[in-house]
Amino acid sequence: QINLPSGTNNWFRIVVEQEFKNNILVKLFGSLQNIHGYKESLLKGEKLLQEKNQILANITDGFLVVDEQRIVKYWNKSAEEILSVHKSEILGKHLWEVFDDFRGQAFDIKYRESMEKQESFHFETYFENLQKWFEVRAYPSEKQLSIYFRDTTEKKAVVEDLRTQIKNFEILSETVINAVWDLDIQNNSILWGSGLKELFGYDPKEFSDSEQMWLSKIHPEERERIQISFETSLKDTTADHWNEPYRLMKSDGAYISVLDRGTIIRDDRGKALRMVGSLQDISD
Repeated sequence: QINLPSGTNNWFRIVVEQEFKNNILVKLFGSLQNIHGYKESLLKGEKLLQEKNQILANITDGFLVVDEQRIVKYWNKSAEEILSVHKSEILGKHLWEVFDDFRGQAFDIKYRESMEKQESFHFETYFENLQKWFEVRAYPSEKQLSIYFRDTTEKKAVVEDLRTQIKNFEILSETVINAVWDLDIQNNSILWGSGLKELFGYDPKEFSDSEQMWLSKIHPEERERIQISFETSLKDTTADHWNEPYRLMKSDGAYISVLDRGTIIRDDRGKALRMVGSLQDISD
């Protein structure tokens, strides 16, 4: 860099040639080239590359890059933590040299298809040797494959738990006299057991659309209190149960006292996914 009279600093390239006579240097000549624009673009590109590498190093997803020979070219910090393999143990090595159990499995097959067809892929697979489920996304280029992955073992466990809860709900709704219900919070739909018809006179299918139908049957003097209590329990990531007494209108228009109780099912971050409960007639 040279400080110009204008006060600005510009980048220059100096090219020097030498002239010799009888092995003696007799002349130096050359040129001074202003390469400020080129150098600034180069530095900007290097900065962007550093920022990109910093982002990839710190994202919570595991990230790796393998070339067409399956040689690992990049391995971020999350990949180290998720798979318990430090980058010094895998960079420059064939992927199957470290993860031989993956050879011929779903990931290996998807890798070949992606590189051959130059198509991205997204799938979920179980790695037996790690006893973990992974969600995998990969994006090919001509010479390499960029792969993002995350551990979904806990998510799969939540889904399986929900399936068990639903199965238990179906059995329970046929054996108890209370009105058993299952609220799918993400889809805002409620599944009611046959007790709703037997105790309160409502067809369970009419109550399946959303919680609004249920709220509309609560006594006007108590509706706001119940709604606030219900929503507060869902937002409280530490709450796993909810229960409230209130007056509910039956299909014939008469109000009776009920006790509503529910168990909240959450994901690993505390977000409410489902609530399973029962509505009990306590008017006697």
